[in-house]
Amino acid sequence: MEKTPRLLSVRHPRQAPPRQSGLLDEDPARHYNLSPPLSQSHFTVYACENTMSPQPSSTTPHDSAAAPVERSGGAPQKTEPRFVGDISPKQREAILGFSNHILRGPATWAKDFGARLEMTEVVVEARAEDGKSHMRMVFEAEMGPDMCNVTGIMHGGCSMYIIDVCSSIALVGLGRATNKPADYVSQAITTTFHAPAPVGSKLKIINYTVSFGKRTVAARTEIWDVTHRRLIATGIHNQMAPSAVKL
Repeated sequence: MEKTPRLLSVRHPRQAPPRQSGLLDEDPARHYNLSPPLSQSHFTVYACENTMSPQPSSTTPHDSAAAPVERSGGAPQKTEPRFVGDISPKQREAILGFSNHILRGPATWAKDFGARLEMTEVVVEARAEDGKSHMRMVFEAEMGPDMCNVTGIMHGGCSMYIIDVCSSIALVGLGRATNKPADYVSQAITTTFHAPAPVGSKLKIINYTVSFGKRTVAARTEIWDVTHRRLIATGIHNQMAPSAVKL
């Protein structure tokens, strides 16, 4: 007996709202407005809404009297990072808030390890070659069993995750520190692996912004095993302005 094909109902993905130009919203958690999660009977596309708005013209970059930005997401990091350069208290709070949202916010993938990444240093300075402002941002973490492959060393995918999130936070941080839009998505990540990192190693992740244009930005990341004084991996992260969702 032939079986009659059963039709499945599919809900069309929702279109993302139009993009708006401007600075990241002062509440970093509102930067991503996600649609409801996938259900068993329907397919759903996550839509990203950029709710960024420029700061009022009456607010100066060094307005210390402005209300601080709350750090959204899970428990904030344990210690305050060292800030160097022309970064106001309000901009510092915005950078920390965005970092906390990315590493300890609603996203669940690799959240246990992401929550252990601690921002320790943020430096903004003019590059000698062209005079443009760039950022050096440092994170630290301890190498745990949940980051390993079957041989007991850091998994390559974990290295790429570190490069992805840490360099992204550095690029957004530069945007916040220089009052520029920083609404970009990943275009390419090139990773080179240099040495293994065993469990228990103290990791230091150093990120440098390389370019920051209107359409594309880029950052370079180095992952160091401080315990054994070895360079583990390096990566270049290129990002671009997102395009509208096509149905």
